[in-house]
Amino acid sequence: MNSYSNNNYLKNSIKIFAVKIDQIIESQQFDQLIKFLDKSERTKIQGIKEARDAQRSLFSRLLIRIALIQLYGKTNEELVFKTNQYGKIYLKNFENVYFNTSHSDDWIVCCLDTNEIGIDIERIRPINVNIAKRFFSHDEYKYIERTTGDEQIVSFFRIWTAKESYVKAKGMGLSLALNSFSIDVHDQISKTYLLKDENWECCQLNFDEDYAMTICFSNVSTITKRLGIYYLSLDMILDLISKKLNINEVAISQVHKVSSWGILKSPDSDS
Repeated sequence: MNSYSNNNYLKNSIKIFAVKIDQIIESQQFDQLIKFLDKSERTKIQGIKEARDAQRSLFSRLLIRIALIQLYGKTNEELVFKTNQYGKIYLKNFENVYFNTSHSDDWIVCCLDTNEIGIDIERIRPINVNIAKRFFSHDEYKYIERTTGDEQIVSFFRIWTAKESYVKAKGMGLSLALNSFSIDVHDQISKTYLLKDENWECCQLNFDEDYAMTICFSNVSTITKRLGIYYLSLDMILDLISKKLNINEVAISQVHKVSSWGILKSPDSDS
């Protein structure tokens, strides 16, 4: 077990917390867990009709609280969330603490950094890639056209998550159209995607072959950053919450380096 509460570590690192939830919890347990959220969070989640979608939203909110408590030494009661004019959630009375969350099917992920950051995850599934003509830039669509079969589907979701993560990092919601900007894609998909004419960078992290996941962050810094990936099980989440979110440490299973212009390595690759 390792505790990464050192300010220098936090300053030079991007943190990703991920939990895979492949079962529906009982309604009684759901009602107990939702009490750890504030009134506005509870109201929003309780308005979701589908049980599975409500559970994803619940654990998404719980995961970010666990991450913030772990990394910044705060209590659950100290975490006060607000939204900007576009609906992006931020922490009140916290300086240089930025986060974002995403979920798709079984996976729920969140990322944290000292600068604005965004994350998006999508399960790779059959889809009509022609919708790229509507949401992608001309160059991105032409890139999709050059691929075929399964590669085309994978490329679509990799670009889609890159664009979504950028929109989420900017915090502008639907006011920033997906086809209003473009990313430079590479034939070698492991390479970093650079947003044209922007000081932002999108990096793929393929930690599950059935999903595409991208984080987007500012690349103006010359500081070499580390990427910490924290994998939590459902049992671990429930155990931490049973301690009323007053936790000191979470086991880290993978840590990989990322340079200021760098390439994120997947957990399966060598450091």
